[in-house]
Amino acid sequence: MRSIGSLSALVLLSFVLLSLTALGQDHLLPAPPEIKVVEQPDSPVRLSITGVRKFDGQIRNIGLKIENLSGKGLVAVATRGMTKDEIDGQASWSTPLRSGHSAGLIAMSAKPIEGERSLLIDAAMFEDGTVWGEDKSGNGELFKGIRAGRFRLIADLTEQVGKGDEAALRAYLERRPYLPEYARIEKKTKFEEGFVRGYGAEMFSFQQDLKDRPDIGAVATRLAVLREQIGVSSRGKGKRIAKTFSIDDILKIERIEMDGRAVELNDEFTAGDDWMRGVVVTIKNASAKRIVSLTVNVGFPESTATGNMMMYSTTYGRRPGLRPEVKIAERPMIDPDSSVQISFGGEEFVRLTRFLDERHPLSQLSRAELGFGMIHFDDGTAWSMGNMMKPDPGDPNRWIPIGKAK
Repeated sequence: MRSIGSLSALVLLSFVLLSLTALGQDHLLPAPPEIKVVEQPDSPVRLSITGVRKFDGQIRNIGLKIENLSGKGLVAVATRGMTKDEIDGQASWSTPLRSGHSAGLIAMSAKPIEGERSLLIDAAMFEDGTVWGEDKSGNGELFKGIRAGRFRLIADLTEQVGKGDEAALRAYLERRPYLPEYARIEKKTKFEEGFVRGYGAEMFSFQQDLKDRPDIGAVATRLAVLREQIGVSSRGKGKRIAKTFSIDDILKIERIEMDGRAVELNDEFTAGDDWMRGVVVTIKNASAKRIVSLTVNVGFPESTATGNMMMYSTTYGRRPGLRPEVKIAERPMIDPDSSVQISFGGEEFVRLTRFLDERHPLSQLSRAELGFGMIHFDDGTAWSMGNMMKPDPGDPNRWIPIGKAK
């Protein structure tokens, strides 16, 4: 599941499904008896409730578990019955969830969840493009459209890259609208809506790559990654490091090295089974403030084949308010326009491999995605997911947003 992790591509309106890896499985309470799952004996996907989470005494989140009972990789799921008079949630996996494996999810509602709720699987799409379910919501058709849109984009960009004209290719990526034949349709079907969404979301990723890496070779490498994700070509033995989508530019990845040699984002490189041991990332402070501490997250998308995406975090510096008994090495603050290096060798590599060995040894993985967690500044503020934050006066361990980062 992407980007947050790998479930963000197919989110609709009132519910958002996020991995429990990102939100944490703690603080879930037993679900009340009026919230239940409808039995679907012939379903290739099993849905179960793991608990609920309350805010201000009202249920806002429902913990769910998705299990793939079929013999095929599961790509996307739509649920029904979570809300009343609202659109239910969806989840998708960039790497298909393998048969016999499960993923935990959190369903979040904008309104309190009250009264009876009967949850069920409304539609499930598999890696071969087939869809199971009643699909009363029409989201099965949406899934088909998203898949078709991604295939169309691969065909379009493969043709453009083959022409060898960099200026024309760049102009093609920046054109508006992406799909003029669909832009003229005012009331789109679910399939058409999905087609535009699948095409546009991937096009946005290509444009982001061009910002991180100005040479046009970024398009070819992104194409290779996209082909792998949807099974157009088999995965090679090379390794790849990408960057997760960032809302702003508080931090910039200046350079990535593998055993002393520079590698580009999304480019394939050759390395052994312990490849993360040689990775060093140079990060620049692009803000106007001094950074006290920051968290670097490393996601492994291929791990979604057996559940939630595994996300390893490492911290630079000591965040404010941390208990004295927590031993973290003091690090110099990072001035504006200054850079630091984060290495995944030594003890960091030991911790990383110990974490991955719980489910996916590093030798079985070939892709990593770099992202940033919370960033603390010397003026007492912090940054998280695009928002500037400050401590809650009533609870110094809780942070509250104070506006978008500038």
